[in-house]
Amino acid sequence: MNSNSTKSIDYRSLITELGNNEQFSGFMELFCKYTDEPYSYTASPLYKYALKFFTPREYCHPTFVECDQSCWDMLLQLLFVSREADCKFVQTEGIAPELVLSYLSLKDVAVSTLSLQELKSLLLCLLTDAFAELLPHIIGSCIDQEYAEQLTDYQSLTREELLRMYGCSEHSSAEQIKMIDHLYSRLSNYYLQVK
Repeated sequence: MNSNSTKSIDYRSLITELGNNEQFSGFMELFCKYTDEPYSYTASPLYKYALKFFTPREYCHPTFVECDQSCWDMLLQLLFVSREADCKFVQTEGIAPELVLSYLSLKDVAVSTLSLQELKSLLLCLLTDAFAELLPHIIGSCIDQEYAEQLTDYQSLTREELLRMYGCSEHSSAEQIKMIDHLYSRLSNYYLQVK
């Protein structure tokens, strides 16, 4: 399928496009083993154990008929969790702030100036990064399911709460602790900006 098509953009269509990529198809087979609903954003382990803690907020963005409204929350969450993205809210004269990002070749770009194709490409890259960098740690963790279910969406977590949810202890690998510290740092940065 041509990526310039006017087909609706949502999590399902993005995952389908990634799954159609030869280099990603093996990953999709593996991913399907860890979730009953691989095409549901909120059922994804990535969402349930990381992204859901970044409370969506209003910000300036374009309106595209072809773009599902949920993409804007997903974009915000993926940007703020990404190691590679630098993003900040910039107050404007309007009601909502601008979300300004630097990621890959984009430097200090306001989300409100993105074209539909730029948005789609950005979401595909951010999802790929999240699947490559964060998801293996989530899948490889001993998630405390009972504790994780007690944590509500958009709850600001302490480092200790993250360690507990991920089943980390003093015996956990340095890499696992590093991932928790990264997630905690990104969450803290986010909540400092949205206060």
